[in-house]
Order: sequence, then C-alpha cells, then structure tokens
Amino acid sequence: MSSGSPGFGMLVQASPPKPSLIPASLRASRSYDERTLSSLSPEGLACVHEALLGVDRHYYRRLARVHAPYMRKTEFRDWLGAADTGSLAWSMQILSVLAQTKAYLYWCRDWGTAD
Repeated sequence: MSSGSPGFGMLVQASPPKPSLIPASLRASRSYDERTLSSLSPEGLACVHEALLGVDRHYYRRLARVHAPYMRKTEFRDWLGAADTGSLAWSMQILSVLAQTKAYLYWCRDWGTAD
C-alpha cells in the first residue's frame, strides 16, 4: 500500500486485461467516433466489428448496453451487424472507459499517524 494523501491508501491498481485493438484516438469522443465510422468503407467497418469482437467476452453486454446477465458471442455479432454508427460510437466510448487503468482507494482516519 502506498499513501498519496493523508487518510488515503491504495488497495489495488487494476490495469486493463489486454491492450485495446482500437486506438485511443478513435475512441476520443462519441461524435468524433460517429463521424469517423460514417466515413469508413464496408471493409473498414468490418475491421472495427472484428476488433470489438476481440475484446473480452464479459464486456459484450456492456458494449451492447443490454440488461441481461450475459451475452453470447453470436448474439454480440448479430448486434454488431445491426448496429448503426451511433451505437458503435457509443460502444467505443464505453470501451475507452473500460480500458482505463483504475485505482481503488480506501479511507482510513488514522492513516499516516503513528501507532
């Protein structure tokens, strides 16, 4: 554990499980993503679909924004085929948040004081 500020201690720092296949510049904002996706050729859009299919399976339901406990790969593939550029842009924005490194902190009143 390390101390950043008095009273806070870091429990764990969680990194993404693997680097994202989609560059961070493409996931910058939803409007930018939507404009970029609209200008892609069908082959380029197929590459984006394959990249989204390449993320860990437990992210599928979050990227598709479904309220089911899980989503199968075939269901996610069907969703990708039917998704418009706005939905894909929203999914890429969600992916950018999921791919960030996260630090989990806890508060301890006596942190930094001698025992």
